[in-house]
Amino acid sequence: TDAGRMVVSVFVFVSSMYMAIPVGIIGNAFNDVWKDRDYILLMQKTRERLFQAGYSAKDIPTLFNLFDKDRNGQLDIGEFKGMLKGMQLGLKKDRIV
Repeated sequence: TDAGRMVVSVFVFVSSMYMAIPVGIIGNAFNDVWKDRDYILLMQKTRERLFQAGYSAKDIPTLFNLFDKDRNGQLDIGEFKGMLKGMQLGLKKDRIV
């Protein structure tokens, strides 16, 4: 009947819209991660290199204090680059900030 076709058509349309919402959410989450992929990969590689070099999370504050030349409690970009170079992590120059 025509009424049955109309009901089925509405159900098909509504179900397709219902399924499109999760696909959009997943696509948006993937897009966010894809934008940050370079940062995420660099962080992962740095952590691996720190671990391979024998450094642990407890060593990081000590390293920051050692390379804080002006003793202001913060590393500026030059001090940070010097720290990474001094740690000999094997990171390329263009990868360090």
